[in-house]
Amino acid sequence: MYRSGEEIIKDGDWEFTSAYPSAEDLKKLSLKVRDEKVKVQRLAAIVVTTKLPLALFHHSISYFTSTLIDLFLAMFALGLAIGVTIAVGILAIYQLLAIGKNQTGIESWIVAKADHWRSDTGAKPFVYPYDLGRTNNVLQVLTWSGRAVGDGIHWPLRDGCGEYDLTVRVNFSDVTSVEMLDILVIIRPPLVYPGVNDL
Repeated sequence: MYRSGEEIIKDGDWEFTSAYPSAEDLKKLSLKVRDEKVKVQRLAAIVVTTKLPLALFHHSISYFTSTLIDLFLAMFALGLAIGVTIAVGILAIYQLLAIGKNQTGIESWIVAKADHWRSDTGAKPFVYPYDLGRTNNVLQVLTWSGRAVGDGIHWPLRDGCGEYDLTVRVNFSDVTSVEMLDILVIIRPPLVYPGVNDL
């Protein structure tokens, strides 16, 4: 192909061939390149018009599906997180109120029962002996040392209250509950069910 303008160059023992294509060879080469270029363009057109949209469609479907699933999972996780936050927040509020009153759940129930009984009987209100005021109650629980105030048996008391006022109140409540019971008298025998009482 490159024989028309061939020139041999000698340099010592080496021979180099320098070839210059003819105009006819350049024309054939440009036609061949143009044909190859047309083939590549046709192939690119086929890929762009058929394969690429299918690939993009498939990718978009899978992307949309995974995005939709991710969206539902994120919404579900967000709902759980909000629910847990609300539940823990409510429990924290209950605990802070208990710390502020310096009462456990059982002690709150005893005080509520005592207040209800005293309001019904007209007696003076029950004074909870361990309520030292909101600030002192919180300071009693949240200490810098991390140790509770008191030895587990003896605790700081409110002025004018005794160490066993709560215990006396519980026992008094039990005694008055027994005194206020109505005595019921059975006036007829229990119902008899055939077969059941034969056991």
